[in-house]
Amino acid sequence: MILICLMLVLVGCRGNRGPTTVDDTRFAAERLRLHPIFTRPADFQDDPAIDGIAAVVEFTDRFGDPVKASGNVIFEVYAYQPNSPDPRGDRLGEPWTGSIATLDLQERRWNKSLRAYDFELEWDAAGDGNRIVLQATMNLLDGRRLSDTLVLDNRDPGGPPPAADPDDAMPPNSPTMRMPEP
Repeated sequence: MILICLMLVLVGCRGNRGPTTVDDTRFAAERLRLHPIFTRPADFQDDPAIDGIAAVVEFTDRFGDPVKASGNVIFEVYAYQPNSPDPRGDRLGEPWTGSIATLDLQERRWNKSLRAYDFELEWDAAGDGNRIVLQATMNLLDGRRLSDTLVLDNRDPGGPPPAADPDDAMPPNSPTMRMPEP
């Protein structure tokens, strides 16, 4: 009888303890965003000329919180095509590939203040005054692909403002923009 009670106690202690692994996909990168304020034409060589594009890429999880990601980011620059659902025109130059697949690259590119990754894209046509479309596509190590595009004024930030583009103008009091009545 004592032997039977002892066996029941030992078997009862081995009950279901729940899952032994954590589902970390809940906190994986779900969205890529080119930061609209910090992504811009930039000078990388401490001279007055614009040398390329400083791209700031941030990732968020499904809760909208910033997260780190691992993989390769492919950057492409396109001519701006106004009045089109897809603003990308012809591709300008060859794509850049920026890796954040290793611990060393993670540490070098991670900006703790912005909680995002910094990439310096050297490009000879930077600062020529034309609008461009920058597209970033991330091929995650788990096979998923995230992408974002951003229209940039490709001009020297210290230079003159760009000329008004009549294609981008919105007439006053149009249905999408109303002036308040006095």
